[in-house]
Amino acid sequence: ALASYDEARALYTQFGQEVEAARCTMNRACMLASLGRFQEALVGFQDAHSVFSRLRRTVEAARCTMGRACMLAGLGRFDDALAGYDEAQAVYAQLGQESETARCMVGHANALRSLGRFEEAMAGFDEAQAVYERCGQELETARCMVGYASALRSLGRLQEALAGFDEARGVFARCGQEAEAADCTMNRAVALDNLGRFEEALAGFEEARAVHVRRGQEIE
Repeated sequence: ALASYDEARALYTQFGQEVEAARCTMNRACMLASLGRFQEALVGFQDAHSVFSRLRRTVEAARCTMGRACMLAGLGRFDDALAGYDEAQAVYAQLGQESETARCMVGHANALRSLGRFEEAMAGFDEAQAVYERCGQELETARCMVGYASALRSLGRLQEALAGFDEARGVFARCGQEAEAADCTMNRAVALDNLGRFEEALAGFEEARAVHVRRGQEIE
């Protein structure tokens, strides 16, 4: 598929179709990102962004900015990622694209959490959750709950974290998202372990592991 994007981009470039060529570059970067090739993907998003910006393709430029931010986070460059999420969020907010705005908020909050800025991260997850709730996006709402609960756990607020993981797990289970429900069970087990409730924690670990093994996703 990467080669196909290269071939298509070459043809579009040959015939002067800059926008289509840049879209190939952007989509190729998305595929590289899915393969964990973050540095290569970062270069692709930057190249596509420069074209879209020059041609005043605002939405596509914002998508590349978001992609760059995600790659920077994947490379551990969280401070740089924060600036990218902010830039993309400002564009999406101006365009009234609430879901994309919230997606930037979540990326920003995750970067803050990785930097140990847990209370700021919680505020970001809370803000994004409110947007997703307003948009009726139940799964994204639950994912914000997980981020918020993870920050609570990092702050040692373990009982509150347990409640958050439980609430999110209920949403995932109801929506048939078995793997994400199992991840909540695993996160909950970590909090229980931190509380010294070792038997409950072990049961949670085993429950989550069984789900992932059944799905062919072995975990340690």
